[in-house]
Amino acid sequence: MVDRTFIQTLAEANGIAIPEERLEVVLKQYQTYLELLNRLDSLPLDMGAEPSATFALPTEGTGAVPPRQKR
Repeated sequence: MVDRTFIQTLAEANGIAIPEERLEVVLKQYQTYLELLNRLDSLPLDMGAEPSATFALPTEGTGAVPPRQKR
């Protein structure tokens, strides 16, 4: 189970000092990270699947460039 003590211990083991008042925020971020890892693990991908990225440069005559997505 991930709790405040776990986060504090993990941080100290990596040489990071997290102030007490920040532990709840970091705990929530870490829990979200673990949830995302579980979602990724649940995807039906072959063990040999490679990640791919596609990039395209806009050229004249192709219309407006869509706005960047917010992160």
